[in-house]
Amino acid sequence: MLSGDELLCLGYLNIMDDYFHPLDAIDILERAKRRSPDSYTYNIIWGLAEAQRAMTMASAKCGRSCTTSIQTINSITTCAMQCADYF
Repeated sequence: MLSGDELLCLGYLNIMDDYFHPLDAIDILERAKRRSPDSYTYNIIWGLAEAQRAMTMASAKCGRSCTTSIQTINSITTCAMQCADYF
């Protein structure tokens, strides 16, 4: 069984290895955070991983909606403005 510190390092390395797919890392980081729920460091790393997940999901939604509507300069501008709302 890994310690909380080892889980934190493993989760951090996992998300740095593939930050476009953060779910596995978030699972590991949540396990680490349960072992030290009051640790500022654990919570900051977990929070950054959650933010990466949110950005990845918003980017995926944004990309899907924009690729179908890019035909003119106006629709590119509209698409960029809509995507900015996700961030």
